Amino acid sequence: MLGVSRVVLLDVTTVLAQHSLTPSGVTKRVDARCDALGELLSLGLRGIRVAQRERMRAAHWAASPLARPSLVAPENVIIIAGEADVVTDMQHAQPLATHFNTPLTTFQGGHPLHLGRTRAFVPVGEMLRRAGLLDRAP
Repeated sequence: MLGVSRVVLLDVTTVLAQHSLTPSGVTKRVDARCDALGELLSLGLRGIRVAQRERMRAAHWAASPLARPSLVAPENVIIIAGEADVVTDMQHAQPLATHFNTPLTTFQGGHPLHLGRTRAFVPVGEMLRRAGLLDRAP
């Protein structure tokens, strides 16, 4: 069994929070502009956001790769992440690499510009060759 994750998504709640796509995302943007009285109010709103994020994380936990031990040997898993990725950045990739006990392979680009992606796929070819799924390199 082999596994390659190129679009590294730790969990949907992390993406939603990063990009203020939760229902409280509007509040998050308003919080940044609060005055002294607004700051007191925003403390309560931040608490609501944290609770909301935790409820979402719990609801989506069953779909998380971190929710269970890997059935794939670490030498057969490759996590590839774009260093400049603004959609699924390193805070998604690193926990997955740690969970699967495999090195994190990176390339310069990310969504949507895949600069240096060819170099990042070299380990994938090597893994497929070891598994006998590709011919040996010429």
